[in-house]
Amino acid sequence: MLVGKKDKIMWDDKKKMVSEEKMLENFLNKSLGKKRLLVIRVTTGKEEIYTILKDFAKSKELGMTILNKEKLDIDYINELKSKKDKPQMVIIDHLEQVKKLETIDEATLLRGIIDQIDPENEHTVLHKDSFFVFLAVEGFPSQELMSLSLTWAHESAFIDCRDFRTKIITHMEEYKKKTLNLNGLVAIKHRKYGHILRERDYEHNFSSQVSDKLVNSKFLKPIKWNRFSHHLNSSQVMTVNFFYPLIRYRELEAFLAMTGIEDEIIYDPEHLQFLKVCEEEISGEKKTYFDFYMKLKSGRKVYVEAKYTEGVYGKSNSKSHLTKYNEVFEPLLKDSILIKDEFKTEEFFLEHYNFMRGLAHMKKDTYLVVLYPRENWALRERALYIKDNIIEGTYREQYIPMVWEEMLEGLIKGIKDNNVAWYYEGWFKDKYFRY
Repeated sequence: MLVGKKDKIMWDDKKKMVSEEKMLENFLNKSLGKKRLLVIRVTTGKEEIYTILKDFAKSKELGMTILNKEKLDIDYINELKSKKDKPQMVIIDHLEQVKKLETIDEATLLRGIIDQIDPENEHTVLHKDSFFVFLAVEGFPSQELMSLSLTWAHESAFIDCRDFRTKIITHMEEYKKKTLNLNGLVAIKHRKYGHILRERDYEHNFSSQVSDKLVNSKFLKPIKWNRFSHHLNSSQVMTVNFFYPLIRYRELEAFLAMTGIEDEIIYDPEHLQFLKVCEEEISGEKKTYFDFYMKLKSGRKVYVEAKYTEGVYGKSNSKSHLTKYNEVFEPLLKDSILIKDEFKTEEFFLEHYNFMRGLAHMKKDTYLVVLYPRENWALRERALYIKDNIIEGTYREQYIPMVWEEMLEGLIKGIKDNNVAWYYEGWFKDKYFRY
């Protein structure tokens, strides 16, 4: 049975997600009145960022000035004195372009910005509650600004608002160079990538707790690795790096406790499997599989889908998916007592293929645990939509969505062996979540 509500603290929910998704709003509120040089690291799409900034300025009754591209000039900076009577949010976009200027012009412009809020500057013209917001992309002159004045060090605050996949790919490129000491890009289909290992280096994708057992372990030997297993962001490899040490040192109970399921674990390959193929799929060549599988002592089954940088895709128009729906999933959905009838349609199934194929296999005695990163917002929102809308209320507790980072904190506290706990606090977090 499931334990009480107080023990389900690791389960994710929509309210928690909405609160955490307001990263930028929380950053602005925290910085207001404390820091005056706010740097927001962004990717190319800035529309949502601008919307949040405009709403924030309105809610705080701030004036808002935007300086970008052609307005990145010392004369425009000096004209801010005309707005000194009211607190201003001054947004500076494309500051990376100053590197195209002559050295003296670049220094003059950057110095002019700092001078606007420098308490040591007698000619400061901005209102004391005004502040700058910089939208920073690659090439942002942070080092140049830091070298000009200690004001930058004292008054600056940073937040990374790039999309999750971009953050992770950048992190993995650095991880490959600095931690693995591997250099060079890998070419795939005429493109070169820094986060992918050469196939001969694939063992570097695993922790030492896993790599020395890849060939001989009765749990690892049967795994059929997919074609992305030499990608540093591979969720299949991540799953093995996470679960295998728990199996090896018999600490899997700490994970089961995070799910809220009370039962006993049997440590053998019949009851614990990676890449578990769905037994119900009799026909079809490419069968559905789950990243990890536990058959508990009571006979109940726990399937785990582990997500990392995967996205949320629109409707699948694949002919093979349609054929598989007709031959495999339509009968499974028809018999399902867990999925509401209005969501058993072909259109909805193909629209949510990556989630629905797993749900279709759920029975009365099964649980589906879905793990995903906190900041993979689209994936997280879709997983919670499934829980709140698609599953019949009676069976909703058999679908368990959890945030990786939050689950890890609870797991580490529940592990009995300090060396194993340190593996997750150290190696695992360093690779996957300290980006």
